[in-house]
Amino acid sequence: MQPGFWGNFWHDLFRFQFLTITRKLIPDPKNSKRSSHSIYGFLYMTIVFALSGSMHAAGSYAELRKTAPLWLFAGFLVQSVGVALQEMITILLVKMKVGPGVKKAIINCYWLSWGCLTAPMVIGDMAACGLFQSKVIPFGFIDMSWK
Repeated sequence: MQPGFWGNFWHDLFRFQFLTITRKLIPDPKNSKRSSHSIYGFLYMTIVFALSGSMHAAGSYAELRKTAPLWLFAGFLVQSVGVALQEMITILLVKMKVGPGVKKAIINCYWLSWGCLTAPMVIGDMAACGLFQSKVIPFGFIDMSWK
């Protein structure tokens, strides 16, 4: 997880609750040496994204403006596939003994491409809800330069 607001604070805020629900739904088999790269890891990740997507879709459904909650839910659900593909690419690059700079460039190109491919599923609905009409920070350098 990347440092900063989204990496540390926001995702950690809900991660424990989502993982607790997921572990109740799919308990670990006895004496398993489960890793995040196993089918259990993918299932856990998919359920966590589905829980997050359902919360976002519920907010979208409650919105008075025209929104697409199922499309938003699908946008969250498909992220588990994106993370799994990135892990596979990373493992492949390590096995190929690709240098750290090249590996980082390939991974960055991958997540940028994946983000461009899947962002419309999430951003369009959030924009329809008016999310981008409010300011999170009371001032901005761009705002100051336009005045």
